[in-house]
Amino acid sequence: TLFRSGGTIRVGGGYQGGEGLTTASVTYLGPDAVLDADATQQGNGGSVVLWGNDGNNFYGSISARGGVLGGDGGRVETSSHYGLNVQGSVDASAANGAAGNWLIDPYNVTIQNGAGTLSSPFTATADSTIKASDLDAALNGTTVTVFTGSSGTSNGDITVNAPITPSAGNNSLYLKAAGGIFLNADITANASQTLNLYLWSNYGGAAADIAYLSNASCAGGVSCVVTVGDTSNAAISTGGGTLDIRTGIGGGALTLGTGSKIGKINTGIGALTVHTTGITEAAGSNTIVASTATLDAGSGNITLGNANDFTGTAGLAAGNAQITDANSLVLGNGT
Repeated sequence: TLFRSGGTIRVGGGYQGGEGLTTASVTYLGPDAVLDADATQQGNGGSVVLWGNDGNNFYGSISARGGVLGGDGGRVETSSHYGLNVQGSVDASAANGAAGNWLIDPYNVTIQNGAGTLSSPFTATADSTIKASDLDAALNGTTVTVFTGSSGTSNGDITVNAPITPSAGNNSLYLKAAGGIFLNADITANASQTLNLYLWSNYGGAAADIAYLSNASCAGGVSCVVTVGDTSNAAISTGGGTLDIRTGIGGGALTLGTGSKIGKINTGIGALTVHTTGITEAAGSNTIVASTATLDAGSGNITLGNANDFTGTAGLAAGNAQITDANSLVLGNGT
């Protein structure tokens, strides 16, 4: 068997803008351009970076797949601090190995149906945007990480304004925000698959970390919260996958529903873990459906007064806790 791992491609700079490489101000990958770092036969996918300090107009295709006979998917990064315009495709999957990773690293970013308006290839868009359907396609075999930093007036918020719905594959989506996370559209697993979802606000760890690390504190004037159903209705359904929500040191609450807007969580048989300062749902249709749940509201309160459905054990930690459940509720250790 031939072992042929994928190679290394760098356009506009190195991984996270480093590796000692000169960086471009604005980078453009056109719709007919392909960056291919696939392994052949047996081997791991390669490493591809598309970087621009102030702008990155990504319209093309990037591939870093594992070998057909064995090998893990590779590592892809498409990043820019400010004008990140993601309208391209990424595939770091592996037919006979572990999924690779696609890292997207701006400051504030919105996931939406379209992406930023392109005035010219080497002009940065006004805001950083990601086309939701590109995430859908990538999640069919690739782990996706959206990782924001903060600077000046950019808090590092992640806003989801269009549905994210992978059509196949058991995979993971990490939203790691220096600021807050605001869901105004559904995130839903494929009907026959699971999606592990990590909503990490006030995140201070490295881009590639798979364990949560908080900032030392939530920056002044920043809302380090997770809100499901902020300006529009939103629902999370993991199809039995894990849902992990955290807001860290000095962070805020997990809130389901704001005003008339509805927020729902359904992990099915999957575990729900929440570590925030307060857990609350607005009155009405805002609900949680979960199996095993760990709900840690820190010094805040847990206020879940709607028709929730916890089918397993719920462990609680809070100043005060109020939970309404459709079944007999079994509580673990709590305070």
